[in-house]
Amino acid sequence: MYPIDVNYLAVAAAAILAFGFGSLWYGVVLAKPWMAAQGFTREELEADSGSRGKTFGLTFLVYLFLALVMAMLVDLTKPATVEQGVWLGLMAWFGFMVPVNLTGVLYARKGLALFVIDAVYQLIIALMVAAVVTAWR
Repeated sequence: MYPIDVNYLAVAAAAILAFGFGSLWYGVVLAKPWMAAQGFTREELEADSGSRGKTFGLTFLVYLFLALVMAMLVDLTKPATVEQGVWLGLMAWFGFMVPVNLTGVLYARKGLALFVIDAVYQLIIALMVAAVVTAWR
């Protein structure tokens, strides 16, 4: 088996960056359009505030896993520059995130607005995570 060399500090930093950006994206920048696309009201979300800790904790764990896998892909492909690492992030987004997100939105019948909001967010975090784990390996 190929030995994989990962900088776990870079993985943690990338996960924190992705989580923080998600807080801005969904909590501030696109909160209203996202809630509308999901069919949620602010009141519904505030009434369910007891599960926020669990949701945020699991979300952060997912971002740790995403950053770890991206760091592994970076180590396996050995991009020579950060730009090449970002290209890898773009390919991961387009090849893995877009199809899964689009399929989920289609079957849930949520509409194009939700797909665009989520897909652009996923693109940005894929590029950020790839840049961090490539630059800091």
